[in-house]
Amino acid sequence: KDLITQEIDETNLRISEILASGTEGNGEQLEELESKLIEYNKKIKDLAKESAESEKDYIESVKDTEIKSIDDRIDKVKEEQKAKEEANQKEIDAIQAKIDAINEENDAKEKSNDLEQAKLDLEKAQLDLEKAKSSYKRKVIGAGGNVEYKVDDDAVAEAEKQLKEARAKVADLKKQGEIDALEAQKKQAEKKKDSDNEGFETQINGLETEKETREKFYEDVVARLDK
Repeated sequence: KDLITQEIDETNLRISEILASGTEGNGEQLEELESKLIEYNKKIKDLAKESAESEKDYIESVKDTEIKSIDDRIDKVKEEQKAKEEANQKEIDAIQAKIDAINEENDAKEKSNDLEQAKLDLEKAQLDLEKAKSSYKRKVIGAGGNVEYKVDDDAVAEAEKQLKEARAKVADLKKQGEIDALEAQKKQAEKKKDSDNEGFETQINGLETEKETREKFYEDVVARLDK
Protein backbone atom coordinates (compact mmCIF):
# COMPACT_ATOMS: atom_id res chain seq x y z
CA LYS A 1 0.00 0.00 0.00
CA ASP A 2 2.84 2.39 0.83
CA LEU A 3 4.42 1.68 -2.57
CA ILE A 4 1.14 2.42 -4.36
CA THR A 5 0.75 5.64 -2.35
CA GLN A 6 4.23 6.67 -3.43
CA GLU A 7 3.33 5.92 -7.06
CA ILE A 8 0.18 8.05 -6.70
CA ASP A 9 2.19 10.95 -5.26
CA GLU A 10 4.72 10.73 -8.11
CA THR A 11 1.93 10.52 -10.69
CA ASN A 12 0.16 13.56 -9.21
CA LEU A 13 3.46 15.44 -9.23
CA ARG A 14 4.09 14.58 -12.88
CA ILE A 15 0.53 15.65 -13.79
CA SER A 16 1.06 18.95 -11.96
CA GLU A 17 4.33 19.53 -13.86
CA ILE A 18 2.64 18.85 -17.21
CA LEU A 19 -0.25 21.14 -16.36
CA ALA A 20 2.18 23.84 -15.25
CA SER A 21 4.21 23.65 -18.47
CA GLY A 22 1.18 23.31 -20.70
CA THR A 23 -0.71 20.37 -22.08
CA GLU A 24 0.19 20.99 -25.70
CA GLY A 25 2.04 18.00 -27.04
CA ASN A 26 1.57 16.16 -23.69
CA GLY A 27 -2.07 15.18 -24.01
CA GLU A 28 -1.38 11.50 -24.57
CA GLN A 29 1.05 11.34 -21.66
CA LEU A 30 -1.42 13.20 -19.45
CA GLU A 31 -4.18 10.70 -20.29
CA GLU A 32 -1.83 7.83 -19.52
CA LEU A 33 -0.92 9.35 -16.16
CA GLU A 34 -4.58 9.96 -15.29
CA SER A 35 -5.39 6.32 -16.20
CA LYS A 36 -2.58 5.15 -13.92
CA LEU A 37 -3.91 7.41 -11.18
CA ILE A 38 -7.36 5.85 -11.53
CA GLU A 39 -5.81 2.38 -11.47
CA TYR A 40 -3.74 3.18 -8.38
CA ASN A 41 -6.80 4.53 -6.55
CA LYS A 42 -8.71 1.37 -7.45
CA LYS A 43 -5.89 -0.73 -6.05
CA ILE A 44 -5.94 1.33 -2.84
CA LYS A 45 -9.67 0.72 -2.48
CA ASP A 46 -9.25 -3.01 -3.18
CA LEU A 47 -6.47 -3.26 -0.60
CA ALA A 48 -8.59 -1.37 1.92
CA LYS A 49 -11.48 -3.73 1.25
CA GLU A 50 -9.25 -6.80 1.63
CA SER A 51 -7.83 -5.37 4.83
CA ALA A 52 -11.32 -4.72 6.19
CA GLU A 53 -12.42 -8.27 5.29
CA SER A 54 -9.31 -9.72 6.90
CA GLU A 55 -9.86 -7.64 10.02
CA LYS A 56 -13.50 -8.69 10.07
CA ASP A 57 -12.52 -12.37 9.81
CA TYR A 58 -10.01 -11.89 12.62
CA ILE A 59 -12.60 -10.20 14.83
CA GLU A 60 -15.09 -12.99 14.09
CA SER A 61 -12.45 -15.58 14.98
CA VAL A 62 -11.65 -13.80 18.25
CA LYS A 63 -15.36 -13.48 19.00
CA ASP A 64 -16.01 -17.19 18.33
CA THR A 65 -13.09 -18.19 20.53
CA GLU A 66 -14.24 -15.92 23.37
CA ILE A 67 -17.90 -16.99 23.11
CA LYS A 68 -16.88 -20.65 23.04
CA SER A 69 -14.79 -20.10 26.17
CA ILE A 70 -17.79 -18.48 27.91
CA ASP A 71 -20.09 -21.29 26.73
CA ASP A 72 -17.64 -23.86 28.09
CA ARG A 73 -17.63 -22.06 31.44
CA ILE A 74 -21.44 -21.95 31.42
CA ASP A 75 -21.59 -25.68 30.68
CA LYS A 76 -19.15 -26.37 33.50
CA VAL A 77 -21.21 -24.31 35.96
CA LYS A 78 -24.38 -26.11 34.83
CA GLU A 79 -22.69 -29.48 35.35
CA GLU A 80 -21.58 -28.42 38.84
CA GLN A 81 -25.11 -27.16 39.55
CA LYS A 82 -26.62 -30.46 38.39
CA ALA A 83 -24.15 -32.50 40.46
CA LYS A 84 -24.87 -30.33 43.53
CA GLU A 85 -28.64 -30.64 43.04
CA GLU A 86 -28.34 -34.42 42.73
CA ALA A 87 -26.18 -34.60 45.87
CA ASN A 88 -28.63 -32.41 47.81
CA GLN A 89 -31.59 -34.44 46.56
CA LYS A 90 -29.88 -37.68 47.61
CA GLU A 91 -29.39 -36.25 51.10
CA ILE A 92 -33.05 -35.17 51.23
CA ASP A 93 -34.18 -38.57 49.95
CA ALA A 94 -32.06 -40.33 52.58
CA ILE A 95 -33.60 -38.24 55.37
CA GLN A 96 -37.10 -38.83 53.98
CA ALA A 97 -36.38 -42.56 53.78
CA LYS A 98 -35.53 -42.55 57.52
CA ILE A 99 -38.74 -40.63 58.28
CA ASP A 100 -40.77 -43.07 56.17
CA ALA A 101 -39.15 -46.05 57.90
CA ILE A 102 -40.03 -44.65 61.34
CA ASN A 103 -43.61 -43.90 60.24
CA GLU A 104 -43.98 -47.38 58.74
CA GLU A 105 -42.65 -48.97 61.92
CA ASN A 106 -45.07 -46.93 64.04
CA ASP A 107 -47.97 -47.82 61.72
CA ALA A 108 -47.06 -51.50 61.88
CA LYS A 109 -46.91 -51.40 65.69
CA GLU A 110 -50.23 -49.57 65.87
CA LYS A 111 -51.90 -52.09 63.56
CA SER A 112 -50.37 -54.97 65.49
CA ASN A 113 -51.68 -53.49 68.73
CA ASP A 114 -55.10 -52.99 67.16
CA LEU A 115 -55.18 -56.65 66.08
CA GLU A 116 -54.13 -57.87 69.53
CA GLN A 117 -56.75 -55.68 71.17
CA ALA A 118 -59.38 -56.98 68.72
CA LYS A 119 -58.44 -60.56 69.65
CA LEU A 120 -58.80 -59.72 73.35
CA ASP A 121 -62.16 -58.10 72.63
CA LEU A 122 -63.18 -61.28 70.76
CA GLU A 123 -62.21 -63.48 73.70
CA LYS A 124 -64.13 -61.21 76.06
CA ALA A 125 -67.17 -61.29 73.77
CA GLN A 126 -67.08 -65.10 73.73
CA LEU A 127 -66.87 -65.19 77.54
CA ASP A 128 -69.68 -62.65 77.83
CA LEU A 129 -71.87 -64.79 75.57
CA GLU A 130 -71.15 -67.94 77.59
CA LYS A 131 -71.84 -66.03 80.75
CA ALA A 132 -75.13 -64.63 79.37
CA LYS A 133 -76.25 -68.12 78.36
CA SER A 134 -75.47 -69.59 81.80
CA SER A 135 -76.89 -66.77 83.86
CA TYR A 136 -80.51 -67.02 85.09
CA LYS A 137 -81.41 -63.45 85.87
CA ARG A 138 -84.82 -62.93 84.34
CA LYS A 139 -87.59 -63.56 86.88
CA VAL A 140 -90.72 -65.27 85.45
CA ILE A 141 -93.96 -66.04 87.30
CA GLY A 142 -95.75 -69.07 85.94
CA ALA A 143 -99.51 -69.67 85.61
CA GLY A 144 -99.66 -71.42 88.95
CA GLY A 145 -97.88 -68.58 90.65
CA ASN A 146 -94.54 -70.36 90.69
CA VAL A 147 -91.42 -68.17 90.35
CA GLU A 148 -88.84 -69.28 87.81
CA TYR A 149 -85.54 -67.79 86.61
CA LYS A 150 -84.67 -68.06 82.94
CA VAL A 151 -81.82 -66.96 80.68
CA ASP A 152 -82.05 -63.30 79.75
CA ASP A 153 -82.71 -63.52 76.00
CA ASP A 154 -81.94 -59.82 75.51
CA ALA A 155 -78.56 -60.18 77.21
CA VAL A 156 -77.77 -63.25 75.08
CA ALA A 157 -78.74 -61.40 71.90
CA GLU A 158 -76.57 -58.43 72.83
CA ALA A 159 -73.65 -60.74 73.65
CA GLU A 160 -74.04 -62.52 70.31
CA LYS A 161 -74.10 -59.16 68.55
CA GLN A 162 -70.90 -58.06 70.32
CA LEU A 163 -69.25 -61.39 69.47
CA LYS A 164 -70.19 -61.06 65.80
CA GLU A 165 -68.77 -57.53 65.65
CA ALA A 166 -65.58 -58.63 67.41
CA ARG A 167 -65.07 -61.47 64.94
CA ALA A 168 -65.68 -59.13 62.00
CA LYS A 169 -63.15 -56.64 63.35
CA VAL A 170 -60.48 -59.34 63.79
CA ALA A 171 -61.16 -60.60 60.27
CA ASP A 172 -60.94 -57.08 58.84
CA LEU A 173 -57.66 -56.37 60.61
CA LYS A 174 -56.17 -59.66 59.42
CA LYS A 175 -57.28 -58.88 55.87
CA GLN A 176 -55.75 -55.39 56.15
CA GLY A 177 -52.55 -56.99 57.40
CA GLU A 178 -52.44 -59.18 54.28
CA ILE A 179 -53.02 -56.11 52.09
CA ASP A 180 -50.25 -54.21 53.91
CA ALA A 181 -47.87 -57.13 53.36
CA LEU A 182 -48.68 -57.14 49.64
CA GLU A 183 -48.24 -53.36 49.49
CA ALA A 184 -44.83 -53.75 51.12
CA GLN A 185 -43.87 -56.37 48.51
CA LYS A 186 -45.11 -54.06 45.76
CA LYS A 187 -43.07 -51.17 47.18
CA GLN A 188 -39.92 -53.31 47.24
CA ALA A 189 -40.57 -54.39 43.63
CA GLU A 190 -41.00 -50.73 42.60
CA LYS A 191 -37.76 -49.80 44.36
CA LYS A 192 -35.96 -52.57 42.51
CA LYS A 193 -37.46 -51.39 39.20
CA ASP A 194 -36.36 -47.79 39.88
CA SER A 195 -32.90 -48.98 40.90
CA ASP A 196 -32.55 -51.06 37.73
CA ASN A 197 -33.72 -48.13 35.57
CA GLU A 198 -31.32 -45.78 37.33
CA GLY A 199 -28.49 -48.19 36.58
CA PHE A 200 -29.38 -48.28 32.89
CA GLU A 201 -29.76 -44.48 32.79
CA THR A 202 -26.30 -44.12 34.33
CA GLN A 203 -24.83 -46.35 31.63
CA ILE A 204 -26.66 -44.46 28.87
CA ASN A 205 -25.59 -41.06 30.24
CA GLY A 206 -22.00 -42.26 30.43
CA LEU A 207 -22.10 -43.41 26.82
CA GLU A 208 -23.74 -40.13 25.73
CA THR A 209 -20.97 -38.18 27.46
CA GLU A 210 -18.34 -40.35 25.81
CA LYS A 211 -20.06 -39.80 22.44
CA GLU A 212 -20.10 -36.00 22.90
CA THR A 213 -16.44 -36.01 23.93
CA ARG A 214 -15.39 -38.00 20.87
CA GLU A 215 -17.52 -35.87 18.54
CA LYS A 216 -15.91 -32.70 19.92
CA PHE A 217 -12.48 -34.25 19.53
CA TYR A 218 -13.02 -35.00 15.85
CA GLU A 219 -14.65 -31.60 15.24
CA ASP A 220 -11.57 -29.89 16.71
CA VAL A 221 -9.30 -32.03 14.55
CA VAL A 222 -11.25 -31.12 11.39
CA ALA A 223 -11.32 -27.45 12.42
CA ARG A 224 -7.53 -27.41 12.80
CA LEU A 225 -7.12 -29.03 9.38
CA ASP A 226 -9.39 -26.40 7.81
CA LYS A 227 -7.22 -23.54 9.07
